[in-house]
Amino acid sequence: KLSIGNRIVKISHGTDVAIGDVLASAENGDDPLISPVAGKAEVTKKNIVVVPAGKSEVRYEIPGYKQIIVK
Repeated sequence: KLSIGNRIVKISHGTDVAIGDVLASAENGDDPLISPVAGKAEVTKKNIVVVPAGKSEVRYEIPGYKQIIVK
């Protein structure tokens, strides 16, 4: 099994991951490494890199009586 530090890698190279997925953890499941972004995982012997998906959408609900300025 591939390990990084004291954690065992739980995914393989090229896996699509979502926010909150466990990428690696200790043998007993403690000390999980959680994906902070959604995207495709690149796993090497030394690290795990999650390349974000092409674009991410963010939805904000603005009350009709408010005005916003977007830069």
